[in-house]
Amino acid sequence: MDLFAKGTKIIYYRNPIDEIKPFKYVADGDNTALYDCLGDRINCIKKKHIEEGSPTKTLFVIMTDGYDNFSKNYSVENIRTLVEERRNAGWEFIYLGAMLSEAMVKNEASKIGIPISQSQLYLKESVENNFKAIENVVKDLREHGKIKPDWSNIIKKTLSPNLTIEGDSENYLRLERK
Repeated sequence: MDLFAKGTKIIYYRNPIDEIKPFKYVADGDNTALYDCLGDRINCIKKKHIEEGSPTKTLFVIMTDGYDNFSKNYSVENIRTLVEERRNAGWEFIYLGAMLSEAMVKNEASKIGIPISQSQLYLKESVENNFKAIENVVKDLREHGKIKPDWSNIIKKTLSPNLTIEGDSENYLRLERK
């Protein structure tokens, strides 16, 4: 688990699950170094795979509340190349975006080479459903070797009918309770 506000910081890496402690992070502004985080982490995992042998499947999950606006070392083109290279090597990617419109989430995912079918808008107040969805994705990858088309249904249920979502490519969306 990495943070990528005003740079990147590794929180957990290859820790046993029982060592993971509850964690709450409050973003400190609009300085999202998403591409730097992705580039560093993809290359780190790729190196470990070379050193230790590649697993049957690798699932790389991106969960962000914004888009990149602070990276210094990697561009969108660099990340797209890395993602496409790793997808060709059998990796799967999931992109979860909060506080963006559905169209913006899909656009951000596709810009870096992630299929729009493997991207999903989520609400910060329902983040626990992201982890339930990812748990199901892991199970499906282990049992069937692929991500099912309905992988994000548990997340989608939190978007409707309780919220109206509006937004465009220049503005963060507005969420209103009905």
